[in-house]
Amino acid sequence: MEMVSRLRRKFIALGTAAVVLIVFVVLAALNLASFYDEGNRIEAVLSYITRHDGKLPEKRIVDEGFDYTPEFAFQTRYYWAKFSEDGALLAADASHIAAVTDEEAEALATRLAHGVSLRGNYEADGAYYAYLVTKLEGGGSFVVVMDCTREMQMVWNGVRFSVLVGLLCVLLYIALVACFSRCLVAPFVRNLKSQRQFVTNASHELKTPIAIISANTEVLEITMGKNQWTETILKQVKRLSGLVNDMVALAKLEERVSEHFHPIEVNCTETAREVIASFELPAKEQGKRI
Repeated sequence: MEMVSRLRRKFIALGTAAVVLIVFVVLAALNLASFYDEGNRIEAVLSYITRHDGKLPEKRIVDEGFDYTPEFAFQTRYYWAKFSEDGALLAADASHIAAVTDEEAEALATRLAHGVSLRGNYEADGAYYAYLVTKLEGGGSFVVVMDCTREMQMVWNGVRFSVLVGLLCVLLYIALVACFSRCLVAPFVRNLKSQRQFVTNASHELKTPIAIISANTEVLEITMGKNQWTETILKQVKRLSGLVNDMVALAKLEERVSEHFHPIEVNCTETAREVIASFELPAKEQGKRI
């Protein structure tokens, strides 16, 4: 049945849209939280280096905003530079990083110290760097730049993995819903078939009394002559027969109204007159006026 197929497709489409929305919101929240957490950890490391004049902890520390391991000081790649109040370079150290030379470190630190932003990040030669510029109390500034390529790669790998898992979940959901959609729409199909069967049976049952009323009225016209009453009865019988035929036709349709019907203009005045005419005799007998 075309209508049942359309219902299944709509059910699958709406369910899939809902699941995609939920998966998108959940994954977006998780990934944003991951970026936010990693950003806080990087800033905590940069702040620690600044507070300790370019040195990392040599033993375990707590409550600093980042996890300490015995290899932490050797795994963290960074350089720093210290400037006086007038912008002159006082000291610099690029011994903790291999990708940047001393000259490059001094040039980059000088540019960052005189820049507008006090914290941020930049990319160079495929590597990701984060920096922090701190204004010192006695004047001058302290610049720390740290290589965060490994950390950001881990975060982006997590993003790609989560997107892949989300797509697999959506595809699995579509497959399961497609398999079980027949069971889900089965009660609706049974109800629809019962309604159609009832309408068909009721329509056929109504045809018999309508035919008898029509035949008896025609006999009355032959024996007693035509009058307003018999004409009204035959008109209403004809109308009722049309309604019964329409019910049978509608029961066989599959919700493709646009393919079976075309809108037409209706004379409302004529329709109202026909309805009023059917009540004229009963109203006259009761002394009522329409």
